[in-house]
Formats: sequence, structure tokens, C-alpha cells
Amino acid sequence: MFEPFAGSTKGEDGAIEYTLEEKELASMKLDDEAELRKLYNKYTSDSEVMDIDLEDEEAWNNILVEELDSDKSPFKVEEFREVLDKELGIF
Repeated sequence: MFEPFAGSTKGEDGAIEYTLEEKELASMKLDDEAELRKLYNKYTSDSEVMDIDLEDEEAWNNILVEELDSDKSPFKVEEFREVLDKELGIF
């Protein structure tokens, strides 16, 4: 439960090798062509080009907040704030 790759083997380079099983795909509907097409259409139609400087941290923060506020993100603002409070509350 706490080690999801506990039964996995390691390759020569030390990388964890994990074999994905069909039942794992089915549980997430990743074996359903119609469902995958619907997800693809959703994500390609929702995407927009972001014209910002990759080094501008404030711009990235603003876009993140806008995405959370506009319900474009699968995450909720409240969940994000809870994580921030938990992670930054130690300072």
C-alpha cells in the first residue's frame, strides 16, 4: 500500500520496471476508444496559447490562479489553498 512499486524489478541502469496490466487501463477507461477520443477533443479544444516569458515567475503564478478561478483546471482553489497552507505553514 505504501510502496506502489514494491514488487517491481529494476533494470541494469537501476530504473524501476513496471508492467501495466489491462485491468489498470480499464479502471481509468483508457481502453475505451470513444472515451479517449472525448478526452482528446476536450483537452485540445480547451487549450490556448500562453504568451508569457518562461522565466517570469509572477506571470506563471497569475496564470495558475486564473486557471483555478475559471474552473479550467481539474483542481479546486480551496484544495490548492489547503496544500499551500500545509506546505507553507511551517515557516
